[in-house]
Amino acid sequence: MEKAEKFVRLKRLLTQIAPGNSIEAVSRPDTEAIDCEGFESLGPGNVAAAESGLQKLAEDRVQEITPGEMLGLEAIVLPRNRPVAFIRGESYDDLDGPWVGLNDDIIKRRIASLLPLIGRVEVPSSPILPYAGTGFVVGQGLIATNRHVAQLFSQGLGLTIRYRAGDAAIDFKRQVDAPDDDRTAYLSVRAVEMIHPYWDMALLRVDDLPTDRMLRLSVKSPEELLDRNVVVIGYPAKDERNDVALQDRIFNRTYNVKRLQPGVIRARAKIQSFENTVNALTHDASTLGGNSGHRSRHWRGCRAALCRRVS
Repeated sequence: MEKAEKFVRLKRLLTQIAPGNSIEAVSRPDTEAIDCEGFESLGPGNVAAAESGLQKLAEDRVQEITPGEMLGLEAIVLPRNRPVAFIRGESYDDLDGPWVGLNDDIIKRRIASLLPLIGRVEVPSSPILPYAGTGFVVGQGLIATNRHVAQLFSQGLGLTIRYRAGDAAIDFKRQVDAPDDDRTAYLSVRAVEMIHPYWDMALLRVDDLPTDRMLRLSVKSPEELLDRNVVVIGYPAKDERNDVALQDRIFNRTYNVKRLQPGVIRARAKIQSFENTVNALTHDASTLGGNSGHRSRHWRGCRAALCRRVS
């Protein structure tokens, strides 16, 4: 990616995530927060560089931005404003900056109760694919995922599907601190119930899923949810189609494990979805390939009083 193009893209990202679309309002740590936020290797000098880089972006002086300022913006400002948190056990790591509301005990318990219902869709018969994507429990014995995920291990559309039992599975762990051979939350996919002929979605039949809990799908329109906070839960993988260096800084070079990724719901937009152009709800959380089929959860507001209400 050319330098000028990278600056333009970074400014667009920062403007979008900034309160009031003002780059000067983007959250960033002060020098005293460096040690506790894990930026020890960057040091106060990079915080200062990030500050000067933000100033230059705000004043459209992109050609004057130095490599050090770009590093500060990518390694400090973006990860702080659109972070990615590890899921460990049935909870997640605390967040800082504008997302401290997610550490509230009530919100954390409500989100944590849903984490065991979101898993990684595995392809045990494939020597090439580490996994296919993300899926979540939506009904009695049913997992929802993407059409393009299901078509990695099955053929057909609608209700006429060819699938060999055992060619896919779902693992509800696959966390950063879980052993690779941990099968305590691993279930085989018995059948592919449906692959939608238009929408990028599919339903998988899985035995032994929880019968008392499932994730409710929102029936609200995107317009009703505009500017609401959202968390994406899934298994982001490195995406070679996009800026790899930026991904490595945000994800700390750790991929393919269960993450929580907060962001904000944005306006409905026309997007390309499995060869179709569709009107869809959008968000600005830090997602990658592998998040396909992820589950998003929204809640009200950013102020402490409102963050206690989880929709």
